[in-house]
Amino acid sequence: MFKLRKYLKPFIGSIVIVIGLLFVQAQTELALPDRMSSIITQGIQSSGIKDAVMEVMTEDTMVVMKAFMSKSDQAVMDASYTWNEETNLSDTIKEKFPNHGNDGLYVLNDNIDNRDALNQVMQKPLLIALGLQSSPEVQAQLEALPEGMSIKDIMAYMPQEMLDEVTTQMDAQFETLGESSLTIAASQAVKEEYVTLGADVDQMQQDYILTSGAKMLGIALVGAIAAMSVGFFSARIGAGISRRLRHDVFNKVQHFSTTEFNQFSTASLITRTTNDIQQIQMVIVMCLRIIVYAPIIGFGALFKVFDSASSMTWIIGVVLLVIFVLIVATFIVVLPKFSLIQKLVDRLNLVMREHL
Repeated sequence: MFKLRKYLKPFIGSIVIVIGLLFVQAQTELALPDRMSSIITQGIQSSGIKDAVMEVMTEDTMVVMKAFMSKSDQAVMDASYTWNEETNLSDTIKEKFPNHGNDGLYVLNDNIDNRDALNQVMQKPLLIALGLQSSPEVQAQLEALPEGMSIKDIMAYMPQEMLDEVTTQMDAQFETLGESSLTIAASQAVKEEYVTLGADVDQMQQDYILTSGAKMLGIALVGAIAAMSVGFFSARIGAGISRRLRHDVFNKVQHFSTTEFNQFSTASLITRTTNDIQQIQMVIVMCLRIIVYAPIIGFGALFKVFDSASSMTWIIGVVLLVIFVLIVATFIVVLPKFSLIQKLVDRLNLVMREHL
C-alpha cells in the first residue's frame, strides 16, 4: 500500500473531502438515536417538556421551591425569573396560560446564561414543592386556612430545621433515581404546573413531536447525501488510481527486454493489468468507505457514551477492542488466501489462453 503513495498524491483533496463527509455521516448516525429517544422521553412521556426549567410559574411555586434552596441557588432563581403583574404579562403568555389568575406570574428571562445549570438548581426543589402541594396533609392545612391564604403562608411559619429535614429525606429518595429518571420526573412536575395554569399540553406535545420528527428527517437526509457523496468520491479516486496504474504498467511492459519478457508469461501480464489492478481499486474504495469510517464511528460512539453515561464507557471500550482483535485476526488469516487466489487466477488465464 505504501508503494501507491505517489498515485494517491493527486487525489489528496478528494481524500480529505471523503474523510470530512465520513465525519458528517458518523455524526448523523450517532444523532438519530438521541432524537428518537428524545421523542419518546420528552415528546411522549413529558408532553414536549425538556427539563425542570419552566417558562412561567406561580408565586406559590416559586416560594415553596426557594424554601428548599441554598442562598446561592435562590440568587440564580432571582436572576433567571422576573415577576410580572397580570397587566404586564404578554398576550402570548396570557393565551398560552389562560388560568394565570389576577396575581401575575414569574416569567423566565430570555437571556439566561446556562439552562443546564438552572435545570440542576430547579430539579429537586421542584419535585419537593410538587410533593408538598399534592400531599393530603398539606391540602388539609390549606383548607383550614382563612380565605385568601395559600401554601406560601404555611411555608413562612415552618421552622428552618423542619425544612432541612424534609430536604434531607427527599435527597435520600432522589439518590435512588438516575439522572435521566430525575429529569423525567421534573418534567412531569412542570407539566402539572402548566396544566394548573391552563396550558394545552396536548398541543405542546404534538408540536414537539412534529418539530423533532422534521429534525430527524433533516439529519437522515444529510446522512444519506454524505453517504452517497462518499461513494461517489471513493469510486472516482479508485478509478483514477487504477487508470494511472494501468497506464504505467502498460508503458513498463512496452519497454521490457526479451529477458524480462521470458520471466513473465502472457497470462501473468494480463492478470496484472486487469484483475490485480481491479483488486487494488476495490481495496482503495473499501478503505475509504469502510476501514476509515469504522474508527470514526467507533470513537464517536465511545465519546458519546462517555459524555452521557460515563459508567457504561468500559462496555463500549471492550466491544471496540474485541472487534479490533477480530479484524486483525481476520486480516492475518485472509491475506495469504488472497495471494493464493491471485496465483490461481494467473493459472486460469494461462489455461484459457492455451485453449483459445
